[in-house]
Amino acid sequence: MGFSGSMIAIDHKDATPLLEVFELTRTGKWMDFFSGDFAVSQHGDYAVLWLNDPYMSFERMLLSMSLKHRVLALHVNDTVMWSGAVRYDGGQVTWQVFHDSQEGTEHLSTIGRLPENFQAIKAAAVKAQTEAKEEPDEFRVDYFFDVPVDLFNSIVDADYRVEYEQELEAVSRKQSSAQAPKDKPWWNPFGW
Repeated sequence: MGFSGSMIAIDHKDATPLLEVFELTRTGKWMDFFSGDFAVSQHGDYAVLWLNDPYMSFERMLLSMSLKHRVLALHVNDTVMWSGAVRYDGGQVTWQVFHDSQEGTEHLSTIGRLPENFQAIKAAAVKAQTEAKEEPDEFRVDYFFDVPVDLFNSIVDADYRVEYEQELEAVSRKQSSAQAPKDKPWWNPFGW
């Protein structure tokens, strides 16, 4: 079983705006690997909300948050090799990149003006995928899956694949919070 979840980052020294918008509360419990439903962490200039809730639809919340903050989002479902990263600014999507292996191991869709390092990240994936074609099918790796993940990580410096030493604080839904709407497919909360 793989990871299916999202990371939402805002340019803020504190996770309070994320907790307010997503109606979450701090628990005071710390973890070194994301294993709960929700967690927050601080990575340089970015506060990050970690969500392990594949049914949560949150694009409208992110568009609204982007009126006050730069917002980056990453969604990953490595059980089906789907990943996507998106940047919101001023109430709009400014760029997005996603990979869906069901469209092919070299599938990559982009919109907007991507960060300068995108081309280098993509070139590394192309090189690795080309070399992987020489491997037997059962050993092949989908390197394009990592392009959105690596792009997000290059900006926020937070990686769902890494164990952190007591840097993730568990958070939970406020008692009054209703369950999140299920209006998007569980594997694609951005609606791409």
